[in-house]
Amino acid sequence: MIKRTDDVILAGFLAAFLVGFLISIPAFFATIFLKEKVIMELELAKETYGELIPYSVDTLYIIILLTIVPSLTLIYTVGGVFFAAIFDRFKKKSFKKVVILSLGFGLIFGLIINLPSMSRVEIIILNIIAWFLFSLVFSWLYSNANSNKIKEKLQEDVKNEKAILYFLNFLAIFTLSLVFIARLLEIKVMDFVIIYMYLPMFSAILARYLCKESIFDGISIKLNKWLGFALIFPVFMTFSTLAVSLLFPNIEYSAKMENLAIYGLSPREADINAIDIGCIMLIGLVAGSTINAIVAFGEEYAWRGFLFDKFKRYGFWKASWLIGLIWGIWHIPVISEGWNYPQHPLIGMVFMIVFCLLISPLLVFIRVKAGLISAAITHGIINATAWISVAFTKGGSDLIIGITGLSGFIVLIITNLGLCFYQKIKKIA
Repeated sequence: MIKRTDDVILAGFLAAFLVGFLISIPAFFATIFLKEKVIMELELAKETYGELIPYSVDTLYIIILLTIVPSLTLIYTVGGVFFAAIFDRFKKKSFKKVVILSLGFGLIFGLIINLPSMSRVEIIILNIIAWFLFSLVFSWLYSNANSNKIKEKLQEDVKNEKAILYFLNFLAIFTLSLVFIARLLEIKVMDFVIIYMYLPMFSAILARYLCKESIFDGISIKLNKWLGFALIFPVFMTFSTLAVSLLFPNIEYSAKMENLAIYGLSPREADINAIDIGCIMLIGLVAGSTINAIVAFGEEYAWRGFLFDKFKRYGFWKASWLIGLIWGIWHIPVISEGWNYPQHPLIGMVFMIVFCLLISPLLVFIRVKAGLISAAITHGIINATAWISVAFTKGGSDLIIGITGLSGFIVLIITNLGLCFYQKIKKIA
């Protein structure tokens, strides 16, 4: 009979070998297709470390082509064995620990591995994808090695969480692919924003299909008072955020929409001098609950539909925050290009994650009380009206004003406290 430790090491070795090989193949072809860019980087390295590099640039390029597949495969394989050795030290083994540990490995590999022609963010995302895949393969191999109690428990966890892992893998792959396409075309991911917003839905549908689940699970709308709440709350949130913004120093109300300049617009381009804020809000309500809601459904189907169904066993708050965390991280590619935070794109990545964590409980609440379609309507209206709380101010920055700034965070924190109080009176989920 094979010892348990041998099972762990073997599973880690095989899973990492597979992942490393799969990652090395696209890296190999990327090195060929982006030869000019790789050559430029090698020339720069040659100029900087010329004395330490005895080979010519062309020779270095050939060396990279010949070694990239075996070297990456070897690096991942060694990492997989190391992962397995660490995992074997856990007294209680679970699929959750596999995923958490593999995420850490993905982050570490992203920081230490440098692939030609790829930015650091892209490398980290690529490695996180790889180690998500590793989680699934490793868990499957180990859970089927023997039928003892530990492995039976792990196998049960794999079955319960497999759909989530499929979803995260597909979402990461689709997102990274769109980033690569945008880079090759030398345009921004934001130019594909409509497609980008449907990537979560496509990922969730594929995950459900592979797990033999109905793709229509959870799609509903309840015609009750909470549907009215779903329509009204974005209005309250917009005006409350505007009011809170005015409490900060050097920020004042302006009907001229001067802060549109933050997003590269001017009052002349917007032609807003004759437009009333109430009229704008009404237009936002109509657009948000129709066209915008259809687009927002691409996200809500995954976040408050698929993921909430999988996470709700953890309780309302944990489920909401898990969804918010994934949702926020998914925004990173567009935020890095200036979406929502054109003045502070790097800090904006963190702010967007915080925003998603804060607003997620509200959207989950609406999904539970009024249905998934209602959550999409709320999301759509928020997208259509959020700019109002920025436009009608003068001064400040994108980190302070607007629903995705500190002003919006204050409103959302108060909202979450209200939900917490409501939960003490009546059960939410």
